[in-house]
Amino acid sequence: MQRPKYHLLLQKWKEANKSKSSKGNLIPKSSATLSTLILKPFHPTPKFRKIFRWKITTAIVGQTVTQANIFAAWVLATSAGAVRSLMASMKILSVKAIATGFSATSIDELYIRDANQQGVVDPVDSTSTGEGNTLVQWKPDPKSLTSDWFNFGTGGSCFTLSVPVGAILELDCEYVNPGAAGTGATATYAATVTTGIGYSMGLDGSAGSIYYAAIGMNQA
Repeated sequence: MQRPKYHLLLQKWKEANKSKSSKGNLIPKSSATLSTLILKPFHPTPKFRKIFRWKITTAIVGQTVTQANIFAAWVLATSAGAVRSLMASMKILSVKAIATGFSATSIDELYIRDANQQGVVDPVDSTSTGEGNTLVQWKPDPKSLTSDWFNFGTGGSCFTLSVPVGAILELDCEYVNPGAAGTGATATYAATVTTGIGYSMGLDGSAGSIYYAAIGMNQA
């Protein structure tokens, strides 16, 4: 019995399409071995994070901390009387004050406020003895200039604080080390230091500060 012609036409059509499909899937060996690698952006200057802590040895009342003060928080002695900041750029993440003891005869102030904003109310503005440990924390407003990165040598006030004796002050920040060109300038202080040793000047930028006693670091 002879097959209908349309069966023959259908078979030829399938064979033709199969041939085209198989040829289309053929990939030259040279092309098959090629691959595309997408490289992520490379940052040649690494970014670090560090937490600085100080014990308050003399009550701080209304001190305004500037950008210059913060760069003095970590310095390297380059001679017996000269130190250089170990941070070329800085970004403040938060500042905390933990009061562990208060005066028994007076009310001690405890606050951290943005130096560029007026009328900011803190969780605790003042407290007295007998209330136990108290914590206040300040973070820069995300929309403010204080929340951005700033370089060594730039001016400007960051925050204002009052902290009682015995409290622990903590600065949490990100930073970038000075490059080979020495972006962190050298500053001279009156304190006696040892060449090659790292120190902290506290947050008042004063050698031999009576307010800040560095925790886990050498005090200049």
